[in-house]
Amino acid sequence: MLKIFRPQIKLTSAGKLPFVSIKISSFSSNSHPSCSFSTSSSDPSNLTKAILNCRSTKRALELFNSAPKHIGYKKTLELHSAVILVLNHAKMYVKARCLMKCLIELVLKTRGSRRACSAVFEVISEVKSEKWDFNVFGVMIIALSEMGLVDEARWVFGKLGKMGKMPSVQACNALLDGCVKMGWFDFMWELYDCMLERGGVCSVVTYGVLIDACCRQGDIEKAHRFFKEIVEKMMKPSVVIYTTLICGLCGVGRILEAERLFVTMQEGGVVPSLHTYNALMDGYFKLANVYAALGVYQEMLRKDVVPNVVSFCIIIDGLSKEGKSAAAHSYLVCMIKLGSIPNLILYNCLIGSYCREGNLTAAVKIFSEMETFGCAPDAFTYSTLIKGYCCIGRLEEAHRLFHEMNKYGITPNSVTYNSLVDGYCKKGNMDEASKLSSDMLKKGIKPNVITFSTLIDGYCKIGNMEAAMGLYTEMVIKGLEPDVVTYSSLIDGHFKDANTKAALHLYNEMTEARVTPNAFTLSCMIDGLCKNGMITEAIKCFLKKSMSELSSTSIDQMDNVSCLANVVTYTALIQGLCKDGQISEASKLFSDMRSLDLRPDVLTYYTITKGHLQVKDMLNVMVLQADMLKSGPILSMENHRPAANGELTTGVYHLIMTFIASTFSGAITGLFALAGGFTGALTGALAGKASDTGVLRGAGLGAIAGAVLSVEILDASRAYWCLERSSSWSSSSMADFMEELLHGRFVEEQLPPEILTAHNQQVINYTEQASLTDLSYDETHNINSEVAVRGLSRNSLRKLPCFAMLDGLKVTESICSICLQDIEVGEIARSLPQCHHMFHLSCVDKWLTRQGSCPMCRHDV
Repeated sequence: MLKIFRPQIKLTSAGKLPFVSIKISSFSSNSHPSCSFSTSSSDPSNLTKAILNCRSTKRALELFNSAPKHIGYKKTLELHSAVILVLNHAKMYVKARCLMKCLIELVLKTRGSRRACSAVFEVISEVKSEKWDFNVFGVMIIALSEMGLVDEARWVFGKLGKMGKMPSVQACNALLDGCVKMGWFDFMWELYDCMLERGGVCSVVTYGVLIDACCRQGDIEKAHRFFKEIVEKMMKPSVVIYTTLICGLCGVGRILEAERLFVTMQEGGVVPSLHTYNALMDGYFKLANVYAALGVYQEMLRKDVVPNVVSFCIIIDGLSKEGKSAAAHSYLVCMIKLGSIPNLILYNCLIGSYCREGNLTAAVKIFSEMETFGCAPDAFTYSTLIKGYCCIGRLEEAHRLFHEMNKYGITPNSVTYNSLVDGYCKKGNMDEASKLSSDMLKKGIKPNVITFSTLIDGYCKIGNMEAAMGLYTEMVIKGLEPDVVTYSSLIDGHFKDANTKAALHLYNEMTEARVTPNAFTLSCMIDGLCKNGMITEAIKCFLKKSMSELSSTSIDQMDNVSCLANVVTYTALIQGLCKDGQISEASKLFSDMRSLDLRPDVLTYYTITKGHLQVKDMLNVMVLQADMLKSGPILSMENHRPAANGELTTGVYHLIMTFIASTFSGAITGLFALAGGFTGALTGALAGKASDTGVLRGAGLGAIAGAVLSVEILDASRAYWCLERSSSWSSSSMADFMEELLHGRFVEEQLPPEILTAHNQQVINYTEQASLTDLSYDETHNINSEVAVRGLSRNSLRKLPCFAMLDGLKVTESICSICLQDIEVGEIARSLPQCHHMFHLSCVDKWLTRQGSCPMCRHDV
């Protein structure tokens, strides 16, 4: 087996490379060389000739290993070149390439890469032997390309071109592949054209490199043309070519074509490799098709293809991004069972997934498990956990992890500091956030745009616009360009501070700086303009932004436009239009919103429904209610500042039901008035015929009186119904209620005004002089049975405290002053909150529905 141990190079006192002999024993074609040292007293010049004249490579290697240790730099290169030529002539290219790499590394110790390459090229060119041929430079190109010295390999290729020579296809393939890996696509295509001009023939490997280059550049159509060219030339595409093309198709989202190519690959007898399955799995996960991706994983297992760390990284990362942290964790366990050791990337991915879900308990558990497998956390791990704690407001734990990082010598980065700063800003603790930003500077970490934007947003939220603008100025002075978050926060803050002029100035400055506003910026602008009564300007801003985005977007890209107005933007404008009374315009905007497949949320429905109720548009209210029940509005309203979701949902239905109840009540009232008017007209006509009034006049007066009386009876019935629902059964019946109403009306109609006035004054004097405790509930109505409208509503009554009388609460003065009876143990009593007078629940509720004051002290409840 060939063993060439890499020599340790030490310069002699003269500064020259010492000779290093490479002892090579018998070897196989797949072995790697290594170097050891030996000395010899043979003459170097004769030794070089002897090596070149050897008939067997074994004898040449024996002579090479017997060379003396110190023979000078040039002779050392000549001996190495001689052995490389012998190996190349014997078509032992792998061993020649290995020895070539050793020689290049030796020369690189004392020279730059270009000078070292030139020195090796010259010494090989100067060797005179019948075994010399230009193919040795192909070996050199391959060695340089594999060592990452692609630019030097290009130089060798250029030197050969000047000589009119073309290296082997293998050398060209190596150089092409090196250029692709370095991202030098322009030179790669020039090299390919040069190959064709010189009569070079492309192999399957060449096409594989070309297809890889096309996929990396995103030119899938060109990659397909090369693939068809392979088939037309009756070449059989390798598994590498299929995998490369599948990976390229998945990268641009053309998963259906990747599926068909995968099937074609198997039908052509090419067995998919592990990398093929990984590429297809990754493509499915990029399109969020978890089911299909896991199906590929199951097929891998059925075909006895063992997943590697990359496979599990793809699965766990894909599941984590879809919010399936528990499933991702299960695959981590499966990975361990299959003998694969999780790496730091996997743990960080899983911890990040749990943190995004807010499940910090599971994230900390994974963090603890890392030590079991000897996987030390890094700054990214700690930063992820700190950000997770800050997002849920647990700043104490986040700060503890921050100190733990410093304790274990892990340097916090800008992400760590920004997460903590953001957490304190969300809590409104700007002093601590400022201290952290100062600590960043002390540690040599410069605050970036995210740091300044976070601090500015925090100051804007607490209304300290002076500090926010100070940070903005400092940011500009330090050469940091404000981003869309910075401008949006300042614009929103100025609008809330009622400084419309400053907000508009910042918006214009943002436009001049060519910072593209996002949906949040547009929402802040429209909301601020609407709240300041500038509805026309808000509409102009909305139309200008929307139309500019649409005009710069092709039809095929319409579905991918993310910066157009969103639900929040539309809701803000609808709300402004409704407040301005432009309900029809708001309704049109709501329809446009639905036509763009934007799903309204609860606040949107609440706003537009309230607007239609203001103009009594019952038809649209019912349509909105049906639409809301059918589609189910989005309850998540993180971007809205107003009421909570539950309150908004209740508000929408309350508005609708109130309007329905009002409409139904109006219809019933109309029917009662019509019936009463008809009955009164008949009665009045008969009375007019019997008197001097006349039939027509009597019918008219009777109709009016009958309609009014019917409506009063209906209102009295409602009051009586509400009274019964708010308290226990009364001794006063519905008949008594109606009797009082009719009695009062007929007395009022029969008595002269002066007598009626005198009678009412006597009742008032009696009420003031008499003790209120001597009156029953029914006696509190005046003689005209005018139902008082100053009482409490049923909802207000429910809010008053009531309790069951117990032995411990029984006091000597627990007497209800309305019914003059003791409040016995077990009875329900109510204590008024202001004066603390106590009554039976049924007694005081009857009173409070008519009078909103205490029956004893007349203190308002």
